[in-house]
Parts: sequence; structure tokens; C-alpha cells
Amino acid sequence: MSRLFTKIFIFLISLQCYSQMNVSVNETNLFDPIDTPIYAGENISTEIESDSNAYLITVNILPNNTNNTLYNSWHIDVQKSDIIWDSNLDLQIRLTGTGSSIYGNTASGQTSYGSVLNSNTTIVNGTGWIDNIPLQVKITGISVTLEAKNYSTDIIFTLIDD
Repeated sequence: MSRLFTKIFIFLISLQCYSQMNVSVNETNLFDPIDTPIYAGENISTEIESDSNAYLITVNILPNNTNNTLYNSWHIDVQKSDIIWDSNLDLQIRLTGTGSSIYGNTASGQTSYGSVLNSNTTIVNGTGWIDNIPLQVKITGISVTLEAKNYSTDIIFTLIDD
């Protein structure tokens, strides 16, 4: 009985799958600082938006075999971890393209803006290997009533093997 258990245990260990996700940011600062003075009677924009490919994500499911490069399904969750943040600011994110793959795989997901919360939300779904999945971010809720200081939050992407 213990030999059977040992063989099943070894078989289950050998089924492990390793994943690799690379995230690159296209800009040093995602947003240009708002440094133009606003005068009485002028309108201020209440939102700022990054380039459409501010984040480029590449997903490679390892080891390199036919199942992983073509068929293995996965999804990416996003969340934020506030460092210095005002609750009136709303960080939003969206998928702006399907990525590229020599295997013909494409990503899908949330193409309209959705809020990035302090808990996981799925943003992208895909199968196999996909390169350069573009994401865009936006901040809304900017107001002259916000305290004048630098605000920052970490954006955390988590790759989950389905």
C-alpha cells in the first residue's frame, strides 16, 4: 500500500506546471505631472490617462511543450496596494489589445475601464503563450480640493493557471 501511495505522490508532483509572466512599463512615469497652474474660472480635467500600451504583459507557461504553448488556459488578476492614496481617486485599468503569439493565441478580457481595488479582480484571460498584452490605466477623481502632494499605489498583477 505504501508503494502505491509513493507512486501516486511522485506522479502528482511531476504534474506541476510553472508559469512565467513578464510585465514591462513603457514609460518612466505612467502619467505626466499636472504642473500647469489653474486659475479661478478655469476648468480642470478630473482624469488623466496613460498611453494605450502603458503596461505590456507577456505570459509563458513552462515547461515549453505543446500543451503549455497552445492550450493551457490562464488568467491575470490585478489589485492595488496603496502607499499614499486619497479615497477620492479612482485607479482604473483596461485591456487595449489581444497581444501577439507565433501560435495564434490571443488574450481577451476587460476592454472597458474598471476600478482597480485592494482585492483581486480578473483583467485578462488567455491560453498558451502570448506576448505584449497591452493595458491602459486612468485615474479619475482629480479635484482642486485634493491636497497638493504626490500620490502613489502599487499595481499588482497575479498570473493564475486555470
